[in-house]
Amino acid sequence: MKKTPFVLIAAIALAGCQDDQADQGEIDTIVQNAQEQMAEKTSYQMDTMVSGEEGQEYVTTTKILRDPFTFSIVEQQAESEEEGQQPMTFMHDGSFYTEEPMLEEWIELSAEESGISGPESFQPAEDQLTTLANHTDVLNLEETEDHYRLSASGTDDGVKDLALAFMGESPEELEVDLQDFNFELLIQKDDFTQERSELSMEGEIAEVGQLISEEIVYEFSQFDQLEDVDYDEEAIEQAITLEEAQEKMEEMQADLEQEMEEQEE
Repeated sequence: MKKTPFVLIAAIALAGCQDDQADQGEIDTIVQNAQEQMAEKTSYQMDTMVSGEEGQEYVTTTKILRDPFTFSIVEQQAESEEEGQQPMTFMHDGSFYTEEPMLEEWIELSAEESGISGPESFQPAEDQLTTLANHTDVLNLEETEDHYRLSASGTDDGVKDLALAFMGESPEELEVDLQDFNFELLIQKDDFTQERSELSMEGEIAEVGQLISEEIVYEFSQFDQLEDVDYDEEAIEQAITLEEAQEKMEEMQADLEQEMEEQEE
């Protein structure tokens, strides 16, 4: 019996629907496999390159070890000609160290004070996969010989939800007029590790009229290869406590207020 045009159209539509379902299932499996692989990694490095609204570029190198848990974040301005020590934040022997530019002091914080108590508190590569796992319905899949390429683009509601998730927000918390969004992630086929991801976003936060325009590139490496992270021995020796830092800030504020009063007289 010869098929009618209607039957042919229905068959084509059904085949397309089945293909979409197959792609969706494969995307879910790829993201899940990547999450499982990351859960087993003992260490990794993430290099982040950020291009901001005013053309400034920053590079951040993050190193993470699982056991014992420790990490470091070293920042630098790309192509900066200024010499000097690069801003650094790190955890060492269970304490968190950060530099306060206003005080020109290193501050030591406990795990409780820093809010970072273990690997689950600081896992940027895993967080990216978790975000994708919650929004696989907007992801597209392409395959090369060595990689799975997951991508999303556009400005529809599903993509906007993904963009907000990358910002740590939700549609209920923040209204954004998204004008452009692109994301892609390369995952190695042989071991399901993340290799590189790129995110670009343009838009406006509706409530305050703040423009958003940024491009971020993440590169992942050194899986199970790191033996230590970056830290500053001198900073560990000289660091003051959070309480001491607060007292110094209060003194600076009092001195500033007194100086302003004297200028008004």
